[in-house]
Amino acid sequence: MKRIGLALSGGGFRATLYHLGLVRFLHDAGILPHVSIITAVSGGSIIAAHLGLNWSRYNGSAREFDAAASELLAFTRLDVRNRILRRYPLALPIRGARRLAGLSDRKLTRPGLLEQHYEKYLYGDTSLFQLPESPSLHLLATNLSEGSLCSFNRDGLWIIRRGEKQALRIDRIPIGLATVPMAVAASSAFPGFFPPTVLTGADVGATVGEFGRQAYTDGGVFDNLGVRMFHCLAQALAADQLPWDGILVSDAGRPFEVQSSIQTSGLVRTAIRASDILMDRVWQLETETFRETPGFAFARITEVIDPEQDRAALHPEVQRQLPTVRTDLDRFSPIEISALMRHGYCVGRETTRRHPDLFGAALPDTPAPEPTFETCATTRATANGSMILSPGHDRKARKFLALSARRIRNVLLDWRERMARAAKTVIATTGAGLVPLRRGPTAVTRTARTLHGSAGRRIWSTLLDYRDWVSYVYIPILIPMLVLAPYFVIQAYERAHRLNQIVQSLAQENRDLQQMTLLLDGPVAPFGGARAEELRPDDTADLTGFTILQDLRIIDLRHWGMEADGSKDPGSSIYGYRRLKVRKEPESTSNTFRISVLAISPDTQVRFPPQQLKPELYSRGLAGPGPDESLRHWEVGADFGKVPAGETADLIYEHRSPGLFLRTGIASTSLTFDIEADTVEMDAWLLLPRGREYRTFQLIRYPTAGRQPVESVTPVTEFRSNDFTILAFRLLALKAGYSYDLTWFYR
Repeated sequence: MKRIGLALSGGGFRATLYHLGLVRFLHDAGILPHVSIITAVSGGSIIAAHLGLNWSRYNGSAREFDAAASELLAFTRLDVRNRILRRYPLALPIRGARRLAGLSDRKLTRPGLLEQHYEKYLYGDTSLFQLPESPSLHLLATNLSEGSLCSFNRDGLWIIRRGEKQALRIDRIPIGLATVPMAVAASSAFPGFFPPTVLTGADVGATVGEFGRQAYTDGGVFDNLGVRMFHCLAQALAADQLPWDGILVSDAGRPFEVQSSIQTSGLVRTAIRASDILMDRVWQLETETFRETPGFAFARITEVIDPEQDRAALHPEVQRQLPTVRTDLDRFSPIEISALMRHGYCVGRETTRRHPDLFGAALPDTPAPEPTFETCATTRATANGSMILSPGHDRKARKFLALSARRIRNVLLDWRERMARAAKTVIATTGAGLVPLRRGPTAVTRTARTLHGSAGRRIWSTLLDYRDWVSYVYIPILIPMLVLAPYFVIQAYERAHRLNQIVQSLAQENRDLQQMTLLLDGPVAPFGGARAEELRPDDTADLTGFTILQDLRIIDLRHWGMEADGSKDPGSSIYGYRRLKVRKEPESTSNTFRISVLAISPDTQVRFPPQQLKPELYSRGLAGPGPDESLRHWEVGADFGKVPAGETADLIYEHRSPGLFLRTGIASTSLTFDIEADTVEMDAWLLLPRGREYRTFQLIRYPTAGRQPVESVTPVTEFRSNDFTILAFRLLALKAGYSYDLTWFYR
């Protein structure tokens, strides 16, 4: 038998279990003792470290092999990833306290918690120098600080660097206090979920000059097959010094999955997808490089073994589902464990059969053994890293398994009785003598469907676990949230509902509020205006004897646009609403009340909502700024002849017109309105378009006739919105004969 090099690829627990099945075949075939060197990446490093620390047990009897393997199987059923998720938030306050105290908080990070799980449940506090001399074990990681491949081994840390003329060289750094859990955590911390493992000289027992601050991540980023290390060793060593005659590559990777409906949002999801793409590209390059190289034998998880050639092989449909099993470090079910191990066993046998020059021709034809779960999660670490079983826990575990078996048996019996009753009902309903259809899927179908469902990552459904005491720490937090959150949601809904009812009630009584509500709900549809009566050029309104108690102006500029050069868009329009509460004074000598409209475009449309009086529309021509341009002056009037002296009446009108009355400046817009009668109170509301929020505004006044002197005006009240799209203010005691200029400046 020749010396064998064994490369264990990455792939999370899927790779760990697949490799374990292949190693079991090597044990049964007598090949395992001839393995002289092992390189491992990510999920492969989990089994490789356990294999190296328990080499004599794995090479012992079948019972000893099963006892050692059961510790690894218990770890794959521990739900490591979610245990870390549950512990990480609780460790944040401790991390902060340790930082303030100047202590290291590395063990409380996510990679540090992963390292703790490896130390507690698999390897113990074992240093790298305790690894066996044979086989030589290389746990591969990617050095992010240098972008190079690194190997944690018995001699410390090897960094693969390129020297002159791109020649590879191996720089050896002695790190005597680095531990096996630390190395495996660095190798298996896949990007996206785990941040890089950061190690310092104090962590690995080296001086600052020998070992600076280094960051390590999943070895699969550089080489997910683990074969690159053999290439580096072959270049660094002489041909007669190579410790292998052939290399068996256990590849648990799968072809890249195209996801047509992938969600692009989410930092973690994007990072994981990006790392998958990177690792797949590296896998393709390494496969293309070493596929045809003599001395390499590839045992791929994607290979489908014909059951006619190997009676122990799983059904082909089940085999096709195995490469899609997730690569996470969460809890794997007995079905997933058994299927992966059996497939690894059969693929290992088929691969070695194809290379009799390396592995010999006398290979066993025994069926793949079923995995044993003797220790479950009841093992504990000894001082040298091996695992022993507590007798008390052993009895509890056996009792738990027996109870679970009885429950499953009772469920199956109950299910069989229900199906029998259902069949009788079908026969009685459809006619005697009819045979019911097949009751359910076959065992192969159920297994294949289960494995197909194992492809997706399961996080939220398994985030809490009754078997982990840390889950109960969150109960005092989650229960009040689950109980109080609906209460506060209901309270907020009821309060919003009451406020909405109040607003609707006020809106029904207040036409101004009702109009603002309608505008905020949506724009006013275009309308046709009233017919205007032509005014003589010298016909001016005399408002003596009238007092305006309230003047509300609403101007909707949300659909008013400007061209790219800053000029007004002639195709845009502005909607205006105005309500005047006018009191007819006892000394009034005229019953006609006429007031100007803000719009000056000949295309202006004016309409009158239902009201007490019957308004009329008047118009006359104005000289435009150019010889070919014409403007019009618009007035709205009403006959107050039937309004008693001292009483009030409302005059309401709406208009839609181009924004010719607006003046645009540099990052500003202005408009002018005249006060034609004494006004007690005036409210102005301007609705600005999105993207044209105002920063501030300025209000001045001056006599309409002389335009001097100019005075600054401060509103009595400003109504401010959080998004600065509504400019509103209130003025009091406005005297007739003044013009007001309003200018607002954009953000």
